[in-house]
Amino acid sequence: MNQGKPILFMRKKGEGFSIEEVFNVLLDYLHSQKKELPSKSSSVYGILNNIIHARKHRKTISHISGDIHYIALGTGKNTVLTIHDIKSIIKGNIFRKLIFKALWFWIPALIVSKITVISNFTKNELTKIIPFARNKIIVIYNPYNQKIVFQTKSFNKIKPNILHIGTKENKNLIRVIQAISKINCHLTIVGTLTVEQTQYLQKYKISYSNEVNVSFDRIAALYCECDIVSFPSLYEGFGMPILEGNKAGRVVLSSNVCSMPEIAGNSACLVDPTNVLSIRNGFQKIIEEEDYREKLIKNGWENLKRFTPETIAQQYNNLYQEL
Repeated sequence: MNQGKPILFMRKKGEGFSIEEVFNVLLDYLHSQKKELPSKSSSVYGILNNIIHARKHRKTISHISGDIHYIALGTGKNTVLTIHDIKSIIKGNIFRKLIFKALWFWIPALIVSKITVISNFTKNELTKIIPFARNKIIVIYNPYNQKIVFQTKSFNKIKPNILHIGTKENKNLIRVIQAISKINCHLTIVGTLTVEQTQYLQKYKISYSNEVNVSFDRIAALYCECDIVSFPSLYEGFGMPILEGNKAGRVVLSSNVCSMPEIAGNSACLVDPTNVLSIRNGFQKIIEEEDYREKLIKNGWENLKRFTPETIAQQYNNLYQEL
């Protein structure tokens, strides 16, 4: 086993986006160095190749950044495993669920020394899957991204620009479309639209624009260009757009379920994501009540103090020290 600084293992570039952004933000403050895996996790060869690679490059302490939990088979006991959520991994038929529970949760949980999760909500979910490892689990939040900067903008009361991040089913876009159908606004959507989503946009004659395969720099710019951040998600392990909206100085609408209330605190308008009327009322309250908007934005600045990169990195560094 190699000695030296702890090594932070990252999945192969191209398999995702959010996990990489989280840990790239932390790298300047972490007492560790990054190592990208060579293969995608979509095949038996890829999984085996990554395990071998992890074993070859592991050091006294290893840190698995997320979504490649199985490489604990290569990194061994002195490992910190970060788990971001549950439902995005455990899905599909019974056989697939069993394989992923074993490789992504049961076996890694038996091997590693510490497991970090990004919210108390995720901790509660994970404890149900690996109750035997409950004492290994601790909460370390994600940090905000410093690429997003505050930019003053006069709120457009006549036709606000609503930024909606994500088009996967849990992002709840169709209900958002239904909710704003009677509101004069423009909807900026980030993510590839499905045929059904496009049909709903056309049916309700929504003024919209769509951005696909955008860089994080472009996303940062979109936050500054918008008036409202729309994030009434049905399921999140964390909910990064809440912090990103806070950081840009924009008012955020989010959900009153899962991790969102924990992450938002009192810095977002929280609605029932399963109820179109609740979502509509939230948007209307934001648009019509200036004092309410300003209060949420001010609360957002306070909320960010819990999620500074320095604070979050120190918690990981402390964990390295324990090991």
